[in-house]
Amino acid sequence: MLDMSEWSPDPYIVVLTGMGFLIALVAWLPLALKRLPLSLPGAHPVLTEQVA
Repeated sequence: MLDMSEWSPDPYIVVLTGMGFLIALVAWLPLALKRLPLSLPGAHPVLTEQVA
């Protein structure tokens, strides 16, 4: 029977899995943030003044 307490994955498997999670997070983050109200409640007065 396989003893899982002595089994450890190869380092490249851990690196590839971590990179996969990071890529998935970056890919899905815009879709998750689209639902959040991220705009500021009031704009800065200097930014709203029109230059004459």
